[in-house]
Amino acid sequence: MPRRPGRPSKLTPERRKALVDAVAAGSYYEPACRANDISYTNFRAWFLKGEQQESGEYHEFYKDILRAEA
Repeated sequence: MPRRPGRPSKLTPERRKALVDAVAAGSYYEPACRANDISYTNFRAWFLKGEQQESGEYHEFYKDILRAEA
């Protein structure tokens, strides 16, 4: 499998779970991002990208965050 160009995403499975868990525990987005060494700008970009996609890792992240808020 050929390598994808560019830097690897900071949205690792571990970080994704930590962000979702923080939101599920009642944390607002910005404090959840700070606690997980992610800028709110990156979080928002991943969230919006997931909202626009119909499948893929960003869409799953978007759905996980929405479920965590419920």
